[in-house]
Amino acid sequence: MTRPAVVPIGLALLAVGLLGGVAGTAVQEGNTSAQAEAQVRMRSIRDSAVRALVRQSDDYKRAVATWAVNPALIEGLREPTPSSQDRAKDQLAILAAVHGSPGAFVTDVMGSALAVYPSRPEVIGNVYSFRDWYQGASRTGRPYVSSGYVSISNENRLVVGVATPVLDGPRRVGYVTLLWGLDSVRSVVEGSHRDDDVAITVTDQHGQSLTGTVIVDQRGQPRQVAVSASTKQALAGQSVNSVSDGVIQSEGPVPGIGWTVTAAVSSSVALAPARSFQHQLEAVLAAALLMVLLAAALAGRVAHRRVVEGEARRKAEKAVRISEGRFRRLFDEALYSKILMSSDGDIIRVNDTVVRLLGRQPPWFIGKPLVALFADEADRARILAFVQDGDDELCTEMALEDPGGRSLWGLVALSWMDEVDGERIMLAQIEDITARRAAEQRLTQLTLHDELTGLPNRRLLVERCERAFARAKSDRSESSTVVAFFIDLDGFKPINDGAGHETGDQVLIAVAHDLQTCLRPADTVARVGGDEFVVLIEQDGLEQDHELAYLRTVANRLVSVVRRKVITDKGSLTLTASVGIGRVDLACEPDVNPEQLLRRADAAMYRAKECGRDRHDVFDVVLHENRLCRER
Repeated sequence: MTRPAVVPIGLALLAVGLLGGVAGTAVQEGNTSAQAEAQVRMRSIRDSAVRALVRQSDDYKRAVATWAVNPALIEGLREPTPSSQDRAKDQLAILAAVHGSPGAFVTDVMGSALAVYPSRPEVIGNVYSFRDWYQGASRTGRPYVSSGYVSISNENRLVVGVATPVLDGPRRVGYVTLLWGLDSVRSVVEGSHRDDDVAITVTDQHGQSLTGTVIVDQRGQPRQVAVSASTKQALAGQSVNSVSDGVIQSEGPVPGIGWTVTAAVSSSVALAPARSFQHQLEAVLAAALLMVLLAAALAGRVAHRRVVEGEARRKAEKAVRISEGRFRRLFDEALYSKILMSSDGDIIRVNDTVVRLLGRQPPWFIGKPLVALFADEADRARILAFVQDGDDELCTEMALEDPGGRSLWGLVALSWMDEVDGERIMLAQIEDITARRAAEQRLTQLTLHDELTGLPNRRLLVERCERAFARAKSDRSESSTVVAFFIDLDGFKPINDGAGHETGDQVLIAVAHDLQTCLRPADTVARVGGDEFVVLIEQDGLEQDHELAYLRTVANRLVSVVRRKVITDKGSLTLTASVGIGRVDLACEPDVNPEQLLRRADAAMYRAKECGRDRHDVFDVVLHENRLCRER
């Protein structure tokens, strides 16, 4: 073999050796990465199961807490008679049916059964003070979720008791207990296994499995996942990840219950991507060795090909690193503003979205209380109360403090989180809803106001009229009288037709402005038609004679303010107004409604038109009825 052939073969062998080392490292890193990803997936699935169980337990706790104040249950415990016990049993049947429970029962303070659903006369009087649900509710004085036990109420299947004390005033008179059949718990477990090929096991306070899930390890042997007392002590309220016996698992507590959730998956399934990569590397090495053995003449080409392949691989790895960095940036620069705070409500960290939203640099936020970001004093008080009370979550719309003077609104969600060391921190997520609120306000404006003049429309007029009627009927007003002036413009059609709609619109805008300026701020001026306006006022306790004189004065003022000359291309046109006055004294006519008041004003307006226009008239019941008779 000539030297030129030996050199390429030596170089090829060296490259193969290096490739083998790289492959071994890549395989090890691939296994480590796949294992880490599996553990992350385990934690995510476990946390989802924990949240589902917390929601279920909270539903049961709320149910028993609500039914603990039921008068029928309290009466049955205060004076246990056959009839009161029957009523209590009926309430238990409703409680169990509403929540799909296999059973429910009421015991006295000593744990003796007084009422049971489904009915089992043989257990009435039995003492259940040895049960975990009795001991837990008795000890804590609050709704308590017990460990699992076998109940005849659920066909000798495993159940959990959710119990709470029943109080008669300050005195504890017994306990109401609702059985949790655990079908919903099994649904959580089965759903995770079906969708993610992950086995979920839920164990109670004593390490007893509530689901009976069986996991098969890599040797094909069944392995029951349960949490022993020593493991529970090691957890101490924290999450634990582990890899043993070919199974990757993640364990964590269910807050407020004392249960433990374990998510597990076989290592062979979790490491399948890494093994596939390993097989590919082995194939590459085998091909390289084969090419070295074929001929020295081919060694150069093989070496060149390796260089090309190495460059391509480096580019691919660089692309992966760039992609991972981009993903981290997208996570840190989330669409919503995210703020981390200490248990005292002081800001620890903010993301870039907060900086962009409020226009301040990150150092400004650190160490400041969260309330410094909000403008409204009531919102600040709610946040302080949330921090002090330690509530689970708060979600509401709040006004943000902006250094530029802008009106900013955010949908704020506050929640507590427990860190690994047991310290509580708070997470605030803020969605910028400033544009949405502006759109909603604009929509409300268009819905309740006339687009041309900006005056209230008929819908808003009726709402204000209804409120005026309510005030007049109550003690909040000195008078029980509500008055409406119906204004129709005389001669507007010739102006609109002769001078054009644009001129007509300007006339309507000017009339609307003049009507507003000649009235009190508390009075309502509304546009209810093309050239029709309504003025709504509430009286101030005038005597009837003085009141009518005052109303005529207001009507004359309205007629005068509308009267004007409009100059057009065809000459000068006169615009006047016919005004009808409708009034109702709700102390004398309590059954009259706002629509009837507006019809009265409308009828008076038509009478003013019949009498010559450019004037006003007052609604008269007798004249109105005579007119209706003539029309019929």
